[in-house]
Amino acid sequence: MRKICLRHLSLLLLGCAAFDNAAAFGLGVDLGGSAETWNYASTDREVRSAAHLGLVMDTHVTDASLINYRLTFGREISQPRGNGLTLVGYALTHSLGFHLAHGELYRFWLGPQWRLSLYDGLSDDTGNDYKGRVIGTGIGAVAGFNFHPGTALSVGVSGGVHLTGYALDYKATNNGYRGDDQSRTQSGGGFLNLSVLFLMGERGK
Repeated sequence: MRKICLRHLSLLLLGCAAFDNAAAFGLGVDLGGSAETWNYASTDREVRSAAHLGLVMDTHVTDASLINYRLTFGREISQPRGNGLTLVGYALTHSLGFHLAHGELYRFWLGPQWRLSLYDGLSDDTGNDYKGRVIGTGIGAVAGFNFHPGTALSVGVSGGVHLTGYALDYKATNNGYRGDDQSRTQSGGGFLNLSVLFLMGERGK
């Protein structure tokens, strides 16, 4: 876990290094959803959907800078299709966007994304009492489009694909029965986010 935190701190510092023009800085809210297939227990495949609501920061929302750094952090819930383990926790993503095109009212970018998730709220439909956590780390590709209807507001849509590895470590009890799971699984899927960013400073060119 310590190595994971150091890795994401390094990405944060790299993103801040790209923040050289406060005119294009944006801060706001982000709403998103995703769907992914877990390769669980080697043979079973589980389709899960996740939704999150949180904060978003972007260093270059409107100008022609080569790179923008986008950070999102928020509350997330992940649920399986049918019965299974529901996960509630937090997700953090780092995105580096390379400028593709921009105009007075828009900016289009594309780049890699890194993701860290920690779920410490576990439940299902059987009445089990869970104690433990699920940690996920992943990498993917993301494309984003920002539309600027006014001088102080930008609405963005971003989406892409990701590959994620999960480490499960929890114990479950129910009427004297006790079981645990300390396994790893992998998943792949796609995501789509909608953001509203409030611009700080003058709009760049």
